[in-house]
Amino acid sequence: MSVSTSMKNDHKVRKASAPPVGNGEGDGHEAPPEDYARGPQTGPVRARPSPSIHEDVISRHYIKDPLNGDQVADPVISRLVDAMKTTRLAAEQAGRVADAIHASVGMTAPVRHREAKTKTWKVLEPVLRDLDSAMHNCRREIERLEAGTVNPPRPQDLPTNFMYGEVRSRLATMSPVDRQKAVAAALRDDDQVVIAAILHGAAMLSNLTLAEYNMVHATWRKRKWGDEVERMERLKKALSDAEQGGTLALNYLGKLSSDVMARAADESEERIRKALAS
Repeated sequence: MSVSTSMKNDHKVRKASAPPVGNGEGDGHEAPPEDYARGPQTGPVRARPSPSIHEDVISRHYIKDPLNGDQVADPVISRLVDAMKTTRLAAEQAGRVADAIHASVGMTAPVRHREAKTKTWKVLEPVLRDLDSAMHNCRREIERLEAGTVNPPRPQDLPTNFMYGEVRSRLATMSPVDRQKAVAAALRDDDQVVIAAILHGAAMLSNLTLAEYNMVHATWRKRKWGDEVERMERLKKALSDAEQGGTLALNYLGKLSSDVMARAADESEERIRKALAS
């Protein structure tokens, strides 16, 4: 589920954490969240956005030029950096909007919470959708790199296929010690025939354990596609940090208003409407 979709669902069903103890304004409803417990007379007190909602958390995953230490351009990471920056700015703006609304003396507490809920949603929703888009773009690039660096190209002719089968059969009949030596020698000498033969068959066909097979694959992959594998790992870390930032922004939104209080405003207006229509 995307961050913005999760946010939309959470926006509908989020429950306030404060117990129904009354809010001091005679409405008998739940008190505002603890962040705003002091009320407009003394000014709102609330948590600020997490420092992890920041573009620097993503930009640290750029590769550095070994000669001058400058960041090397990467359009996928740049897309995430830009989206996280707009998310940070929107979260900060949402906080200011909530501050102004909760400090208002012209609205009841339930109406303040309804206004804060509606207006902070409008601020954050579009930027979280953009962050979702940037993360989707990153996932597609990771998938592309994964697919392009999985295994050596498959043989296109029967003689090569037969040769690979012979190599696997020979490895399978060796003693464990001899087989380990043969595999180590193939990796050391970059023997593409032996390596490809192993990787184009199941581990058991060469009588290798899964750990041994994975070691052969990881060694070959890093040697053959070192730059791509390294970039793929950086993109995975950047994606993880972006996902965390989006989740933190979503959680922050939940601290800016109370659904129970906002619902009380709607219920009050509905009672008035019914009374006028009766």
